[in-house]
Amino acid sequence: FVKPSDRQFAFSLSIIFLSALCFVIITCCYVIIFKHASSSTKSSGASDMQRNSMIRLQRKISLIIATDFMTWIPFIGICMLHLSNAIDATPLYEFCSILLIPINSVINPVIYNGDKVIEVIRRTLARMMRRRGNVNIPMIKQGIVMENTSIAMTEMSDTKKQ
Repeated sequence: FVKPSDRQFAFSLSIIFLSALCFVIITCCYVIIFKHASSSTKSSGASDMQRNSMIRLQRKISLIIATDFMTWIPFIGICMLHLSNAIDATPLYEFCSILLIPINSVINPVIYNGDKVIEVIRRTLARMMRRRGNVNIPMIKQGIVMENTSIAMTEMSDTKKQ
């Protein structure tokens, strides 16, 4: 445990508060984007397509804020409890620094580009299966599972040959 009389105590405390401040700033920025998108959609008399686009943006922002909260706040809370000598969080630091915080870094780009990520995964799997000669796997295209992909794959490869 770091004691209040240790020099590391001030450093540890400043890192905790800096992390909390970063979380608050990021959350505020996303809330501002969310509100701006909402108000501009309402005031502009946007079309259904624009409204749907804004709804998707608002869902992404809400999901990003939620995932940030679920990964940052436990870490900050654990650090504060450890610093106040309420718990010995030494074993939890490994969990947070090796697993929890990096998960957030992976989740955010997936949230930003979820549709594109799914499409890249789908294409990669299809390419791998074609190379192995096994193309009879379920494929995901725009949220619909297509069971008979061997016919579609054969047609695609025939089209490329022509």
